[in-house]
Amino acid sequence: MKRIFILLFTAFITTMLYAEIPPYTECFVKPSFRLSRYTDCYQPAVLKMESSANLTVDNSNDPAVKKIREIASSAHLVIDDIFTKVDGKTDEATFEIKADPDSVYDYSYKIYSAQFADFKIQYTTYFVADKLSIVLNKKEYALSCIDGGMDVHIKYLSHEYIGTEEGEKLRISITDDLPLQARDKTTILLKKGSSFCFDITGPLHH
Repeated sequence: MKRIFILLFTAFITTMLYAEIPPYTECFVKPSFRLSRYTDCYQPAVLKMESSANLTVDNSNDPAVKKIREIASSAHLVIDDIFTKVDGKTDEATFEIKADPDSVYDYSYKIYSAQFADFKIQYTTYFVADKLSIVLNKKEYALSCIDGGMDVHIKYLSHEYIGTEEGEKLRISITDDLPLQARDKTTILLKKGSSFCFDITGPLHH
C-alpha cells in the first residue's frame, strides 16, 4: 500500500510540474542541441561565424502598432495582423564558449551572437536549457529557460547540425509560433517557418 501511495504521489507531482510548464517549453526530454560537437567543451574560446536569418515577426502587441489600430478603428478601418519580415546575412557574428566556474550543471555556456543591419539574434545553450533573444527596434525580446534546475528547454525550435572543416553549421527552424517577451511585458511572436543559421567559419581565439 505504501509503495502504491508513493507511486501515485510521484505521478501527481509530475503532472503538476508539467501543468505549470508553458506549451512552448518542455522538460525531461533530451533537447536536440545536445548533438552539437561543442556540447562537452569547457575551454573558453571565441570563434568566428557567418549568420543568416529569415524571420516573420508578429508585432501586433507592440504599443505603437496598437495605437495605429486604435486610430484605424476610430476611422472605421480594419487592419489585418501586422507582420514584419526580418532577414539578412552578416559576418559580424561569433560563437563563444564561456566557462562556468562553478560547473554546477555544465562546464560552459555556448553563446551564438549575430549582429545584422537592423536587428540582433543571440542563442545560448547550457546543459539541457536554452535561451533565445532578439533585439528589434532597440528593444530586446527573449524567452529563457536558463534558470532554476536547468531542466527545461524551448520546445518549438528544431536544430539541424552539419559538420564542416572549420567547425559546424547550425540551422534553427521555428516549428510553431513562439512568443518572446520584453522587460516591459510587450511580446512579439516568431511565426512558424522562420529560421536562422549560424556557420562557424574561423579559428579559435583565446
